[in-house]
Amino acid sequence: LGLIPLALDLSIDPINRTIEYNSFTSSFWAPLAQCIVYGLSFSAILTLIVTPCLIVMPSHVKALFASRKKRLINI
Repeated sequence: LGLIPLALDLSIDPINRTIEYNSFTSSFWAPLAQCIVYGLSFSAILTLIVTPCLIVMPSHVKALFASRKKRLINI
């Protein structure tokens, strides 16, 4: 969350109490901040959504095949 202002090209100076848009500092560091924010967002999605789905998927696939096999045997 701390890099979002920099990723949006905002330069916040707490000493002089100024906020500048598209300043030299923000234009220099903004691409790095954007890469870090994107990478952290992507890794959070992978960790919180994709990984649990991949852990649970084998049991669901096994149950699906078992039910289809059972259905074929009953026919």
